[in-house]
Order: sequence, then structure tokens, then C-alpha cells
Amino acid sequence: MVVTLQQYESYQFVDHTNDDDTDVTGMFISADNPISVMSGHQCATVLAITSSDGCDYLMENLPPLSSLGNHYILAPFLGRTSGYVFRVVATTYSTRILISDTSHVTTTITLSAGSFYEGDVGTADKVLMITADKPIMVAQYAKAAEPYGPLMVVIPSIPNFSDNVTFPVPASITSNPKYYISIISECVNFNSFNMDNRRLNTKVISMLQAPDERFCILRTEVSPGPHSVTHPSASFLVLIYGFAKTVAYGYVAGYNIDTENTGDAAVTTDRSIVTDTSNVSITIIILASIIGIIALIIFCVVVSVIVYYIRKNRQQTDVAPLGQEAYYSTHLPPMADPHNQVIPNNTHEYQELMMSGNQTINSSGDDCYDDIEAPTMSDNQTTNSNSDGYDDIALN
Repeated sequence: MVVTLQQYESYQFVDHTNDDDTDVTGMFISADNPISVMSGHQCATVLAITSSDGCDYLMENLPPLSSLGNHYILAPFLGRTSGYVFRVVATTYSTRILISDTSHVTTTITLSAGSFYEGDVGTADKVLMITADKPIMVAQYAKAAEPYGPLMVVIPSIPNFSDNVTFPVPASITSNPKYYISIISECVNFNSFNMDNRRLNTKVISMLQAPDERFCILRTEVSPGPHSVTHPSASFLVLIYGFAKTVAYGYVAGYNIDTENTGDAAVTTDRSIVTDTSNVSITIIILASIIGIIALIIFCVVVSVIVYYIRKNRQQTDVAPLGQEAYYSTHLPPMADPHNQVIPNNTHEYQELMMSGNQTINSSGDDCYDDIEAPTMSDNQTTNSNSDGYDDIALN
């Protein structure tokens, strides 16, 4: 599908089938000029436990492929007990992904470009670390339960973290809303975080640890309005979310999309289990090239053999000129009377033979051969008939 847009125009692609088989997750979109792409659902339930849990409108701005990375951390939402759902989308063929949790349970999967894996975390305090050998995109969802609505957040990779963010916490128009933030960074950094120009007291805040024990998650309830989080030397991720009856929202503050990841070189997480594999498309190209070369060699050999036998057959059927490459044949046509038989003159360049009582061979024509005088045949000379039907002539 190709669409041409002018500046500030938009195009909406809608799937009206409501069929899981037509999920547009993993669709690849490219353009010859910078564009912004948003994706979502107008009434998503996200593993609703009962029919009364309802649905909610989900929408997220998608990051460009250049900003995607290999290492992600997923933290549970504070105030929710049903856990969360996540999706991992591969951008390259043969992408190997390692998913580990705080219980040190690991799952390894392989995805092709555009395909995705969906997981369900059923507990309220389980942290996941997702590592891949090629860039991936990760989205996290709160379930439609308890009796809050669902939400969707596209999670940045670790190198996309920022060191200074300012964000709003919108007030809800419904009753009994809850507002939260989660801060993800290396554990050694949490003694120096400032929020709204005041030091965060981590002793009274919910803290979780990632499976690699390097990263920690700080979760706290906040009030509506503008807020800021800073750190003098470390990068971090701030996730803002809130819940009310049948509604929810969530987004990331400080997604550093200017960073073009090259394998997350700054992250020293052990990736030995996620070994790099050959790209399927490159393998296909190499195999096709080898097959093409072999086919070309076979073709050349067959053509050479055919040409050789054609030339050989032509050489066998060609007659060489007399007196040059071929020998004169002594087989002459039968003569009724050897004393009077005269061989008619030829129109060729070859020698003409005249036979009489005193038989001579005279050269005729303008050829370059010398005249040859044949010896006289005696009366008692005889001709002997050969089995080939011609008479052999013995000359003295």
C-alpha cells in the first residue's frame, strides 16, 4: 500500500474485522520524509476478567526503528494486583529474545521480522528484564480489572533513558482516582534523585529490584499537576500512570529517541545466552548466488561439449581437395574398352585423364598442376576387378 500525503495531512488505517488473525501489530511503515505514527485501539479489554470490566481507548506514539534497542525492563504498576501484559515485536529476522523474571525463570524465543510475542504476568510485584540480540520494540499493558480500565505504554530501552524530565500528571474527572509514577535506574543511583527540587526518601517508597540486581524500580503515589525528576549524573526512566473506575492512562516521560542504538554497548548485562544468529535473508542471498554460479558453470560445460561434437562431425563429413590433404584414390570408373575408353573432360580444377593405345594424362584448365605423361600400357596388361565394383589399373 502506497499513500501520498501533503504536509500536515494524515491517513488512518482501520481494521474493522475485530479478528485476532488481522492484528496489525508488526506492520512496517516507511516514508521518504519524516512522519509520526500512532497506533491503538478504540475499545481494548486487555484480558478482562469479567464482562463488567469494560474496555478503554488505547493510543501510543510509536518510536522510529533507529531508536529501538536490545535491553528493556518492565515494572509492575503500583495499585494493581492483577499483574500486566506485554508484547515484544521483532524488527529483524531470526531475532532471539531472552525474558527473565525476579524468580530467575527464563524464557527464550525466536521471532521473525514483524512477528510478536505476548506474555501475561499474573502477579503484582514481578519485574521482567527482556534482552535480544537484535533491536526490538516492547509495549506494556495494564489489564482491564479491579475495576480499572486498561492502559498501554511503549517502553524505551535502557540507552533511551534521560537524566532530567518534567511532566504533567492530569487530574481525573471521575471519582477516587489514583496517580502514580515509577522510576527505573541502576540501584546505586537512588540516593541522589530529586523530585520537585527535593531529595526522594527511598526508605518510605516502594522499591523493587530487577532480575539482574543492577537495576531498581522506585514506585510512589503523586498528586495531579506538574512534576520534575532529576539526577546529577545518572539516566533513568519515568513512567506516569493513573487509574479510576473503568478508565486508566499511562505514558513515558523523557523518551530519548535521539539516541541511535548500536547494540546497547553501554549495558554490560550478560548476553551469552542470546547468541547472534545469521540473518535469514543474507543466507538466502548467499545460497542463491552459489546456486547461480554452479548453474552457470554447468551451462558453460554443456555448451562446450555440444560445440566440440558439432565441430568434430563437420570435420568428418568435409572432403579435402585432391593433391593437398587427401591422397589420390586409385579407384577409377570401370572402362568398357581400356584401349579406346576416354574419360570425358572435367570442368573442375582437377587433372583430366585421356586414355588410348598409348595412354597419356594431359593437364587441362588453368590449374597450377604439371602435365604428367603416363607409361604405355602393353597389350597383355590386364585389369583386375575388385570387389568394390571398380577396376584397378596397373601401370608400367
